[in-house]
Amino acid sequence: MFVKSIFRFSFIAIIVAGTPAFGLNPEDSNRQTETPLSGYLVKARQLESEGRYAEIITLFNSLPWNNHNGESLVMLGDAHARQSNLPQAQTCYVEAIRSGEETAETRFKLGQVYLLQRKYGLAIESLNISQQLGLSNVDLHYCLAKAYMQTGNYTGKLTSASLADKTAGQFTDTHYIVERYSEKHNSFLLAPPESAIYQLHLAIKQGLNTLDANLMAAETWLKIHRYKKAVETYSAHLLEIENSPLTAEEKAEIHFSWANALYGNDDMEGYLEHLKHAASLDSKKFTTPLRESYAKIAARYNQRGDLKKYIKYMELASTEFLHNPELHYRLGNAYWEAGNTQSAVEQWNITLQLAPDHPDKKRMLSHIQDSLGI
Repeated sequence: MFVKSIFRFSFIAIIVAGTPAFGLNPEDSNRQTETPLSGYLVKARQLESEGRYAEIITLFNSLPWNNHNGESLVMLGDAHARQSNLPQAQTCYVEAIRSGEETAETRFKLGQVYLLQRKYGLAIESLNISQQLGLSNVDLHYCLAKAYMQTGNYTGKLTSASLADKTAGQFTDTHYIVERYSEKHNSFLLAPPESAIYQLHLAIKQGLNTLDANLMAAETWLKIHRYKKAVETYSAHLLEIENSPLTAEEKAEIHFSWANALYGNDDMEGYLEHLKHAASLDSKKFTTPLRESYAKIAARYNQRGDLKKYIKYMELASTEFLHNPELHYRLGNAYWEAGNTQSAVEQWNITLQLAPDHPDKKRMLSHIQDSLGI
């Protein structure tokens, strides 16, 4: 999903092989046109109003490249963008800017084209110039948030400050308030504009309330290890996720991220539930993480000192990976600790069959022999 903008196009860059820059023919550079540029622009505007973008490209192909001005280059860039000819659109916008069409709108369009081509650094640069030239709207801040996220700049350089009459989730004149840092001093952590979290929440504040934006917010909280906030955000949009036109694979990715947020929030049952949901939607990608999750859950319960649940999930883990001696070894130790000698011996025997030279072989054999009265 991409932002509403002056033009819409796919995230997938379609490079038209062999198409010259701007879709123009350099061999025409020395020809004199019989039709003034204004006539081309009038015709192009008519075609644009009718959505006939391929014909705009054809029209401007007949115009010598050195007869273009900033306006015509922008129109040609728009037509290429509509046709998903992103490299050509980029060249048009760059040349338009060089010719004097240095406007907030042109910089915004160029920033979008860079973003769609995964040229994130260039996208950030162009979008920020657009902002400096006076543009400030939902689409711009959303695009900046996308670009910053892709470069791993989730919060920028966090600073702290004492603020009166402020709370997390609000803005100061210059920063986004991420969270309270100290109750005693009414201190908060602040993120600068050069960050995904600032730009995304500014777009949301300005009225962006799409599922994509809210999922980005959840992902941002997850990436900066604010697991409770991530879980709350995912949970608030459960029905939207389930009723959305997203593919099964896309929904699986969401539930996998949601599961990781729950794990970070120490909710093991929720973690497993959403992993199972992810695997049911995309078994090829998420069956293995599901199988591996049992040992992770077991380890967490072991840290809590919950021996019963530790054994439960170690049993599941050892069943999923029958030939892993370490899992059988740990399960044997858990059974021994619980006083279940017979089951412990069974697991240790399996361990020694799979790993005859196991480092703890001597102790296991001693307990096995004791259980047999040897």
